[in-house]
Amino acid sequence: MPKVVGQFRYFGYGPNVSKYLGYLCVNKDYSLPQGAPTSPMLSNLVCIRLDNRIEAFCKKLNLSYTRYADDITISSKEKLSTSRCEYIKNFIDKVITEEGFTPNQEKYRKFVNGQSLKVTGITVNTKMNVDKKIIRELENAIRYISRYGLESHLDRIEFNEHIDYVNHLYGLAFYIKMVDSEKGKKFLEQLNELNLYEGSFGE
Repeated sequence: MPKVVGQFRYFGYGPNVSKYLGYLCVNKDYSLPQGAPTSPMLSNLVCIRLDNRIEAFCKKLNLSYTRYADDITISSKEKLSTSRCEYIKNFIDKVITEEGFTPNQEKYRKFVNGQSLKVTGITVNTKMNVDKKIIRELENAIRYISRYGLESHLDRIEFNEHIDYVNHLYGLAFYIKMVDSEKGKKFLEQLNELNLYEGSFGE
């Protein structure tokens, strides 16, 4: 929340206006909600310094740096030693912490040639494919909601926030559409048919 408010202050809005704009863009946990149209742009804006620092570091080491939302990927055309990987990880941790974020140690993964390479849920070995778990989650949610309704589904998965969950489902559909246009459009059409909230998206 402070970073979001700070971004609006940077654009020239006053303290109160920035605060209320910030509240409009975050959820009850004061974080950017998945699926909201404002979230990707705001996350990129607040990460500009972080991106610049890590990218400059990677260029010096002939590494490639990419980031999608809160997922960072560092890749190399050459095999990296264990000590080299540890050095890179420590630097990334340092930058993330200094920029006011918290590294998630459980999400660190190291991949080598021959393994199934997944970046932000997308398998990238040969052609891009969305992780089957994401597809199944959306398929199961749509199937259950179409039969028993959204409220019953929310009770079943023990989730209380109606709008946040609907945004989550649309976020998954748009994510799939980014990788597989036809499949994503199909999911968006199915979600629109459920009338989870007023209006439709992705047409």
